[in-house]
Amino acid sequence: MNDFSGLIFFPHFPFFQNQNQVIFSYKEEAKQLTKGYRILTVYSSNLGKLKELPEWVGDLTNLKSLDSSFLELSEIPEWIGNIVNLRGLKLMGNEIEEIPESIKNLNNLEELWLQRNNISKIPEWLGELEKLDMLMLS
Repeated sequence: MNDFSGLIFFPHFPFFQNQNQVIFSYKEEAKQLTKGYRILTVYSSNLGKLKELPEWVGDLTNLKSLDSSFLELSEIPEWIGNIVNLRGLKLMGNEIEEIPESIKNLNNLEELWLQRNNISKIPEWLGELEKLDMLMLS
């Protein structure tokens, strides 16, 4: 179980030129304040890395882009498939070993960035994502 008190979220608002940095200490506070976000970047301010994303991120169904790169995530959570409006998913530089089948639900996904992970097998069904036009692996 992770302590999510050190998470830093960078919400991006298309009508502002600058980014606002928001640091959350409590899960419910973060969930309520991020509810309308369309783009979310998650960083860890702790010296220790994050092994999993908080489950409430899966409730942010308005998200169009999620960047959770370089956090040492060990897996892509199954609930990622609930964020059906997602167009861009960046999970570079983690410790992910496989791509969960729930990603098949992301019919609007255009970009999937998975470089610098431990993925050894690419599922055939990934080709069924009709809007996916950028897949980054290494």
